[in-house]
Amino acid sequence: MNTTDFQKNFDELKKHYPKVYEQLELNYQDTQYELSLDEGKETTLLVNGRQLTSHHDRKALALYNLSKLNLRTDVTIMGFGLGDEVRELLKQKFKHQINVVLLNPALFLQLLSIDDKLYELFQNNVHFIIPDESYKMPNNFVVLTSEIYLDMKTFNNLKVNLINHLDNAYGQKLFASTAHKYRDINLNENKKFMRDELPLTPEYAHKIIGDKVVICGAGPSLDACKDKLKTLIEKGYKVFSVDSAVIALSKIGVVPDIICTTDYLTYRNLKGFLDPLLDNFKKTTLFYTPHSERVFIDIFPGPKFYTFDQSDRNVIDYLPSKLTNLVSYRGSVSNMAIAIATMSRTKEIAFVGVDFAFLNNVTHAGNLGNAAINRGSMDIEVLCNDGQMRGTQRNFAFYKQDLEDEIARHPEIKYYNYSKTGAVIKGTVFVED
Repeated sequence: MNTTDFQKNFDELKKHYPKVYEQLELNYQDTQYELSLDEGKETTLLVNGRQLTSHHDRKALALYNLSKLNLRTDVTIMGFGLGDEVRELLKQKFKHQINVVLLNPALFLQLLSIDDKLYELFQNNVHFIIPDESYKMPNNFVVLTSEIYLDMKTFNNLKVNLINHLDNAYGQKLFASTAHKYRDINLNENKKFMRDELPLTPEYAHKIIGDKVVICGAGPSLDACKDKLKTLIEKGYKVFSVDSAVIALSKIGVVPDIICTTDYLTYRNLKGFLDPLLDNFKKTTLFYTPHSERVFIDIFPGPKFYTFDQSDRNVIDYLPSKLTNLVSYRGSVSNMAIAIATMSRTKEIAFVGVDFAFLNNVTHAGNLGNAAINRGSMDIEVLCNDGQMRGTQRNFAFYKQDLEDEIARHPEIKYYNYSKTGAVIKGTVFVED
């Protein structure tokens, strides 16, 4: 460490940004990254083996990143890198506010000892931000992607949401090229049947769900939640299971009060597991959608209600308009179950097996665990309730963010998370015992 350069930069930082200085001094002095030079046409840094900026043309990369912004107003740069983007804006005499969100504050602290001119970036219109859980995504921002993966544990929720932002277009394209066709097949098959079936209303939902409900997702932690789940049942919680979790529940002798299904191919994929259990569900209520599989709806022995959105009604136009988007969700069947429970005006929602994370490279509970569908990329890690980082796949990251947004909209409901090895879900209270 170059102590002289470090102290000069640090003194200027303290002068211009006293709150940031205080946070760095209190919280980030002990974290150190492995830094080494990466020599190409230009010199950059490797941080824990990852390239921080381009080693071909740093200016060109900075200008490319800035081209994504509206430069007629305030801008936000998510990540600092080596400060190239801020440096270019100042060279252009940019007059608006430049917000720099420090995704890895400890790295910024180390950089103060490397660049002896870093203090030159500490200008009146440059604002450094160390985010917290309340930080809201700005409108006009660019992400320095290299910083997201350097240390996934620091500001994990924010970084996963930034990955979701970057992946959004890819996710929409993937859905359009894969699942969308199965959705359309199911909708057209169901079109001739839906007139005679019962739509879900808030009144029905509250009567069926009651004031306390436990959502059983199919995450691998469900296998370890037997005692917790039975305790919740004894306390009067209704059991609301996703379709793929009923297999694991059957192994511990739990028959759910409610099951929901929305995925386009679940029954086809799990027929051999589900068929032997059907006789257990004569008193179980099924919530489904007009794009659920017809064969599963027909053979389910208990009472059934459907819920739908505008995209369903675009195909089946006679669905009751006043109930369109009564339940609003994106993503997994767990998201659907939680959205229905929220809509029902229940007072408490507990989660078991709502993991959004892999446990020992397994994605689902029970016999599904080793035949997990589409592991996808595992370079995303999420912070879990036991303090460990675990891999997840990109669609799980989307589902988690959507669920957190749903929870934030309903402060009147208490949400409890009992999945110790599952992801931390913002807005829930983790209950270990």
